[in-house]
Amino acid sequence: MLKPIAPEGKIILIEKKEVEKTKSGIVLPENSKKPHSRFGKIVSVGANCGDLKEGDYISWEIHKGDGLEINDQLHIVIRHDSVLAKLVEVENANPEG
Repeated sequence: MLKPIAPEGKIILIEKKEVEKTKSGIVLPENSKKPHSRFGKIVSVGANCGDLKEGDYISWEIHKGDGLEINDQLHIVIRHDSVLAKLVEVENANPEG
């Protein structure tokens, strides 16, 4: 798969996510749909981003990052030091499940 952006250094490209829940069933806040929310899945990382990798789910500092649209999907570009947390055991919410 061709990546739309190849971040350099300590830069991370994130795909903003909609409603999600953990494997234990905790639903993440509905406000994750709003443009100012700070929850997403890493699409691509620069070489100096520590233990963060593609596919990780993260939360980042409010008012950090630049938004851009790639293939009709909102993405955010942030610096590694803006990451607040790496979320574990996250999967898509299943309304039937």
